[in-house]
Amino acid sequence: MTEAKRTQGAEQGKRFYDRFARKEWERNSGQGLDLTGLGELAAGKGVTHEEALLLLAQPDDIESILAQRLGAASSDEASLQRLLSWSDGQRRLRVTSRADSVARACAGLQRGAQGIGLLRGEELLRDESLLAVYEAWLSCTEDEEERKLKRGRLVYLWTESWIRLLQAADGKPCSVSLAWDARQAAAPEERLALQDVQLEAMFRAMLRCDQEEIPFELALLALWPMQEEEWLAVYDFIEEVGRQTLGAWWPEAHCKVGALLHPDVRPVDAAGIARSADLVVMDIESASRFHLLQEQQPLGGPARIIELEEPVSDWGGPALQCSRLEEIVDIMRSIKPELDIRAGGDIRPADLRAVYRLGMNEVCCEPEWLTAVRLTGYRLEASQQSAASADEA
Repeated sequence: MTEAKRTQGAEQGKRFYDRFARKEWERNSGQGLDLTGLGELAAGKGVTHEEALLLLAQPDDIESILAQRLGAASSDEASLQRLLSWSDGQRRLRVTSRADSVARACAGLQRGAQGIGLLRGEELLRDESLLAVYEAWLSCTEDEEERKLKRGRLVYLWTESWIRLLQAADGKPCSVSLAWDARQAAAPEERLALQDVQLEAMFRAMLRCDQEEIPFELALLALWPMQEEEWLAVYDFIEEVGRQTLGAWWPEAHCKVGALLHPDVRPVDAAGIARSADLVVMDIESASRFHLLQEQQPLGGPARIIELEEPVSDWGGPALQCSRLEEIVDIMRSIKPELDIRAGGDIRPADLRAVYRLGMNEVCCEPEWLTAVRLTGYRLEASQQSAASADEA
């Protein structure tokens, strides 16, 4: 990006560029890449040099190259999978998949995701059979007995959906946020009622999986806690529903509790949340805590972030330009150095430099971008190691 372009850009974009335009990240991600290991892999494990050279392709071109190559010969699929498995072992960045349904979760896992990085709690309610029961429960406000019956039906159907999700994950980590419905934005007690149903259904699904010896690793994410007190209240709420639903089995349930943090959170509050959270997912899909989708799509969750007047597309998505984000991650790392901090949303290869610079160790992306993100992540890490070695020499 030229100096003139920086001068003309939005102030937010300029702050972002200044923060990430460090010498080491200005290097081309393909230059200085040590291909010795790839040569050994090609010679000893059957990965072709042509497939290995995917690491030198432009990230945005990787998926189109794969579409052409994998349509040519079935042997290319095995070769590619060996290459991807090798890069996963070399790369420290954990790459997970974004999902909004069981089908999308399966698609991501089949493409090599190391888990389901973010599924918003309300998204499974879009299933036709679930949505009809949910709508009936939501609208039943006069007859308490009828409402209880509809609640029980909703718990049963939602439990079956969570079981299918955990079966699809097959023991890989799965992170789910507490549900949000825009129609209930002004009624906290109704949101708690929805989340209570969600938690009961999820805990019953966990118990079923345990009884049927289906492996699972589930993390529940508090939705947008803005203060430590709010986070602790949600944590206690999850614990209470867990004890009420599972009784004596709850302490053995192996359920992590983390937070889906909005970038608007103050760094000091993020530090307080990090003290007791098992993991943190930064919600880069949201522009404002109360900026939701249109009412005709109330179960859509938070809206995507508003684009800048002049997006800095070469350096990452606008969500990663939040002025507080670097400070938030830094202070959480100072409190708990080993805390898993994930960039949750639709991360793409162009975002990875910002992710590394911010110090996050996990990302979440759409299934279609998994291969490119996995390979680009390795390229950036290998390039950085080569640059560091050269500087030392």
